[in-house]
Amino acid sequence: MAGVVSSAVAEEMVKKLIFTVSQDSLLAWNVQGVLKKLQGSLTVIQYFLRDAQRQQLHSSEVRSWLKRLKDVAYDADDLLDEFEYEALCCNMEIQNTQDSIENEVRDTSSFSNPIAFSFEMACKLKDINGILYGLIRDAVSSSVQLQIEPISGVGVGGRESGYVSADTTNLGGTGKMALNAVKSTLGGLRSGSGDIWDNSGVSAELKLRYDRLPSPVKQCFAYCSILPKDSTHEKDTVIKLWMAEGFLEVAAASGSKLMEDIGDEYFNTLVSNSKFEVERRDNYGDVRYFRIDGSVHDLVKLVAGKECSTVKDKEGSSMEGVSEIRRLSDEIKTGPTSLHEAKKLWTVRSTDVSSLLCFNCLRVLDLRGIVVNEMPSSIGNLKHLRKEEMGSNN
Repeated sequence: MAGVVSSAVAEEMVKKLIFTVSQDSLLAWNVQGVLKKLQGSLTVIQYFLRDAQRQQLHSSEVRSWLKRLKDVAYDADDLLDEFEYEALCCNMEIQNTQDSIENEVRDTSSFSNPIAFSFEMACKLKDINGILYGLIRDAVSSSVQLQIEPISGVGVGGRESGYVSADTTNLGGTGKMALNAVKSTLGGLRSGSGDIWDNSGVSAELKLRYDRLPSPVKQCFAYCSILPKDSTHEKDTVIKLWMAEGFLEVAAASGSKLMEDIGDEYFNTLVSNSKFEVERRDNYGDVRYFRIDGSVHDLVKLVAGKECSTVKDKEGSSMEGVSEIRRLSDEIKTGPTSLHEAKKLWTVRSTDVSSLLCFNCLRVLDLRGIVVNEMPSSIGNLKHLRKEEMGSNN
């Protein structure tokens, strides 16, 4: 079953991408033109998401559209993350050069080529933008029929609000067609595909509490589907995992609060909405440990859909949709070989390290359940890795 969280996750990912492409740190790479077009496409996409949130419950076409949007958003995020990695490499090369300036001979073959890198990245960004153009066209097609609705904090018709500019002159005919389509796009919810909540077993009260959560909190909640149910989890560890995934980055950048404080607010929202059960508090009354009970875990698994998965036995080797998995909790000692098809994993909680280092998009590697004597040297190839948790080291 497709996840009902699709629109919430897509909305937050689009916000983060718009924020990222507007950063001055990208100016050094001389790709401003394609980034501006990418920002324009993402802004138009934002206008469709509110209607998509409603229609996804009834329309398989809208759910498919949201899935495609999430897929390209993940790819774009990985691509933009490479700029940060390359900048770090360049700074290290400069430092190494300064440290070895007295040497008569230096190996220059290891130095990166910024011009070649910028050209390659510009081509990839153009490909991403082409996919976004296609999504804009499909959004107003007869099969999807999404309405454009203004979003709080986003300007329309060339006006700027916050860090988002909705100047659609950069979009060409596709963007203008999308913005003009509001007059002819059919509204209302369609039936025929069935409500995704039907026969889900989720109580009306839990569904209502979930519906009332802000989109950023829904994204964090969905992530928790990889946490074992009815087990004790540490709040600070989970917040750090949210940080590593980039869930808190935009909110922190647009205000004066630290990411840890924002994560704490999101966590407390989930506690107050009965999503998490408090296990233990510290001497100041702050939550230290929590649990996710069975009924809430059923809900979080539903809203996360195929994006998050748990492997508990060898039968997991034949699970469907493995290529769609972004976050995995592998609870057996030897991961199923078919997981090698999950090339786009961002987070892995596992009891086996040997088969994990081929996932080049990894951002979080959680190995707390095992004893790690020595990490393979190939971990250095995981350029997106932000956080790693290890078990005891001998």
